[in-house]
Amino acid sequence: MAIIEQVRDAMHTQPFRAFTVKLVDGQSYTVKHPDFISVPTSPRGRDLVIHDKEGMHLIDLSLVVDVHIPEAVGTPRSEAN
Repeated sequence: MAIIEQVRDAMHTQPFRAFTVKLVDGQSYTVKHPDFISVPTSPRGRDLVIHDKEGMHLIDLSLVVDVHIPEAVGTPRSEAN
């Protein structure tokens, strides 16, 4: 799955859970509310905008290596047998 789709899925998870966007240089940004992130609507768009307590961050999508959504508390894990 493309990174942009992973970000969109994280943004629209119901109920919303804070998620982390990790970059190639080891930096990470936690998105605590869907209003604090913007994704490109155009197929040519290449940047995410994330707002946090440090300010606004313009992030090139090609630098994103992972989008991590923690498991919901109380959600049973599926186990492979």
